[in-house]
Amino acid sequence: MKNYLFYFSIDSATRRRAACDFLQALCIFFESQVIALYSQYIEAMQKEYLQNPTQNWSKKDTCIFLVLALASKGETQKLGITKTSSFISIPAFYSNSILPELQNPDVNSLPLIKADCLKFLIYVRNQLDRDTLVKSLPVCARYLSSNNVVVQTYAAHAIERLLLVRHPADQKHTAITKNDLIPYAQSMYDKLFQILTSDKSYENEYVMRAVMRLSSSLHEGVLPYLSQLIDKLVLILRRSSRNPNKPNFNHYLFETITVLIRTSVTQNLAVLNQFEQVLFPVFTPIFTEDIAEFVPYALQILGFLLESHSSGSTPLPEAYRILFQSILTPAFWDRSGNIPALSRLLQAYIEKAGETIVLEKLTIVLGIFQRLVSQSKVHDHEGFAILNSLVVHLSRIQLENYFKDIFIVIFTRLTKAKTQKLIKCIIIFFCYFVVKYGAQELITQVDNIQANMFQMVIERLFLPELSKVDENDKKLCAIGVTHLLCDPIPMISGIYFAHLWLPLLQSLLQLFESSNELQTMSAAEKKKQAQEEAEEELLGGLDDTPDYTPAFSCLAFAKKPHTDIFSTSIPDARCHLAKCLHTLTAAHPNQFLSLMKSGLSTEHLSHIQKYCALANVTLI
Repeated sequence: MKNYLFYFSIDSATRRRAACDFLQALCIFFESQVIALYSQYIEAMQKEYLQNPTQNWSKKDTCIFLVLALASKGETQKLGITKTSSFISIPAFYSNSILPELQNPDVNSLPLIKADCLKFLIYVRNQLDRDTLVKSLPVCARYLSSNNVVVQTYAAHAIERLLLVRHPADQKHTAITKNDLIPYAQSMYDKLFQILTSDKSYENEYVMRAVMRLSSSLHEGVLPYLSQLIDKLVLILRRSSRNPNKPNFNHYLFETITVLIRTSVTQNLAVLNQFEQVLFPVFTPIFTEDIAEFVPYALQILGFLLESHSSGSTPLPEAYRILFQSILTPAFWDRSGNIPALSRLLQAYIEKAGETIVLEKLTIVLGIFQRLVSQSKVHDHEGFAILNSLVVHLSRIQLENYFKDIFIVIFTRLTKAKTQKLIKCIIIFFCYFVVKYGAQELITQVDNIQANMFQMVIERLFLPELSKVDENDKKLCAIGVTHLLCDPIPMISGIYFAHLWLPLLQSLLQLFESSNELQTMSAAEKKKQAQEEAEEELLGGLDDTPDYTPAFSCLAFAKKPHTDIFSTSIPDARCHLAKCLHTLTAAHPNQFLSLMKSGLSTEHLSHIQKYCALANVTLI
């Protein structure tokens, strides 16, 4: 059976499957009677098989199928069997009938039965205890040496699935730990790559996924194998780039490379140079030959590498300068699938080399922003992400000559094609702008487009949409709006005070109360949550199928973490509002306090009192 994928799916529409479905339906109403009856058949067929396994292999095959059919009362593709019958002991059947079969010294005998047993383990893995799982791991690894492609594939799939089973006492960690894996890691890598370099199944996605999961599960334990793994993966990448016709295999290949980078740079930032020296020569032909399937992956990994560099005076390797010239060419941005990865890479350049490499080509970079915002409803948010990065990492003097053009681009697009996503992007950009250049500068730039336009911006954008921004952006927006309320003269005593100040404060309070994070989490709690999410991401990485679309596939292990630019300076946005209101009311005694008491609801007033108590300030 050369087509192992066909074997994986042949049971989906057969008479055997129909009989199984009928049996499970009977169990809904007559479970104890059906299981008692069929247990006799199972026991009899087991005995027949043991008398002559070679001749009676079909008896064992039927037994395994019947046990799965009778025992399963709930299953998912991701977790296998999740609920079992109380009349059948899955662990007992596995220990007595499946594991001994898998422990047979001859990995090539009765391949169909071996595949059945491995498949059984895959289905019931979440019903087995930790000791059984650990014992089963090297047993599965033996079958990577089978001369049958289907058995090899099931063995790889079983290993990958076992490594995802959570510890019953701690769902945040896996049952099989890196210490359990280390004694078998070298052997498993050797066998997995032997399959990947064979003629029969050199692009077996299940095997590549097992390599990925093994590398992820080893954590820093993968470092001793780093050089050999990278060399082998690069060889596979070069081969696959000649004919990239297996999208899932390709995805897991790039995920594996990303896992190695992520784990390595966490332990030792110096290995970045090693990865760059190996990967740049491989990725360059992908770009020059325009291998469309691989370009987004290569861009994501390069962005990930660049983000991993420490910020400072150390210049980037020359290869990045050469690459920067290439990614600014319009042809790169013509293909929709490249844009998310290109945007991320460009943001990394702005962060790490904004005042050197990027500043030399700032006009072109702003042209990319204009193109994305003006011409694409699909990718306009990527244009704003680039713009926000410029605002954060460049000084005012470097960007101020472009302010007018930037605002014209934004308002032109808003006039022609207004969408809720666009409004959110504009609100977030305005808040970045306020935080970096001041609220007064925002009002000036907006009103320079049209007299008193700032009032329309607040009334039509901020007031109805502020509370709808994504959770990760709420802190930024809260701080930006706080400064709009408390800093600029037009808002605190000028033309916008009467109509905008109180409604904007009400919207800000609604924003705080709509966000669990802003409302209840301290800075320490947020940091802890971020660490737990990062660990969870490394643990799972991705589900059964990659986040694949014909246009763009996001690498789960290269996911860009959210960055809180105020993590140190403003740990709690609620306290920041209270302190700013304290300063404002102190400068204008009774004016703002009276306005709040007369214009805010009792609920909103209680929120402000709570924030003041947190900040240990009082309003005058």
